[in-house]
Amino acid sequence: QMVNPRTNSLLVLYDDAQSIYGAAKRRKFSFKSVGIQASGRTTILKVNYRNTDEILRFARDVAQSVLQSNDADDAADDDGVPLLLPQSAGRSGKAPEIIQLPNSKAQGVYIAQRLKAAHQAGMAWRDMAVVYRADDYDFKPVLWKLESYGVPTIQHGDAHYASGSDKVTLITMHSAKGLEFPMVVIPSAQKIRKAAQADAQE
Repeated sequence: QMVNPRTNSLLVLYDDAQSIYGAAKRRKFSFKSVGIQASGRTTILKVNYRNTDEILRFARDVAQSVLQSNDADDAADDDGVPLLLPQSAGRSGKAPEIIQLPNSKAQGVYIAQRLKAAHQAGMAWRDMAVVYRADDYDFKPVLWKLESYGVPTIQHGDAHYASGSDKVTLITMHSAKGLEFPMVVIPSAQKIRKAAQADAQE
């Protein structure tokens, strides 16, 4: 019903790599099944302009076991939705850091100290985010350490109503899609990777 009958055109943008709720929960979909004539009229955007080359390579290495390209399979039928490996636009920046710590309390202390150091160096609290998995019970000790070290925080849902407040945003990885922060910390990153692998096997 959204298709303009005069032009018979509809613009649809879709990135299957952002389907982060598990392969079993994804719908089998084709444009033809909903009456859209897509065959011969699609364009695949392969270059990633949003991320720096360092972040893109890091993300690709971390997710390579759960994001398998299927562009060759879809080359003959552009009515489907291909999953492509990203290509860098050549932007450069600081490489992500991987810090291994013995437990969640140590993570909390380290994160609090890093955030405070960044703030003392001139970065606003609102430019920082801590991204965590919603079912990660080890995140609570991290949160307690942030509070005990005097790091001001706000949950993402509340931040909509307090956009002027200068606080570190606490946000789940599912809610973080589409958002950007100059500084992002991901505690228990090894759990996120294992959970993603488990979702992909469902």
